[in-house]
Amino acid sequence: MDDRLDAPDDVAEWMGVIINDAGNIIEIDWETVYLEEAIQMELLPLTLSALMLAGNHLSGSLLLTALAPALQVLNCSNSFDRGEISLVCLPVGLKHPSISGNVLTGSVDFAHLPPELGDLNLSINRFSVPVSLTRLPRTFRGLFPFQNDFSGWTDFSQLPKSLRLLNVSETRFEGEAQQRFVN
Repeated sequence: MDDRLDAPDDVAEWMGVIINDAGNIIEIDWETVYLEEAIQMELLPLTLSALMLAGNHLSGSLLLTALAPALQVLNCSNSFDRGEISLVCLPVGLKHPSISGNVLTGSVDFAHLPPELGDLNLSINRFSVPVSLTRLPRTFRGLFPFQNDFSGWTDFSQLPKSLRLLNVSETRFEGEAQQRFVN
């Protein structure tokens, strides 16, 4: 056992862990608690609805395919100094993932996002794969892929009508923007 860990044996007493009346872990808020190394997403409880890990010093792949099916909120901003990510097979109920301010690379497939996803912040990373924005969820309100190495011709004509915020600055996307996104 690691002598640095002073966590109580009962998880209900852990800092930043919220338990419901049934005794299930539903929220983990470990923002800026100086976590290091990697988080094994596949070991998190299936009852988890919110996971906040922003402001830590994590490394390794962010295995989003292993997230709890009940997860609705995910904030991993400013936490990963290296690693990969895949947006395929995200939890169906996920509404507000923020993965900004990291040094992540990997596959960004906007065609398989959860149908009820409200917004997605991938800004300030190192994503560089070509992407298609033609199959975003109908409920989508905000997309923030700015300050990445995305490039190539992009069809902006089929963005969902619900989309209100789109920031593609400091990318190498090419294409014609819809009038509703032009200042």
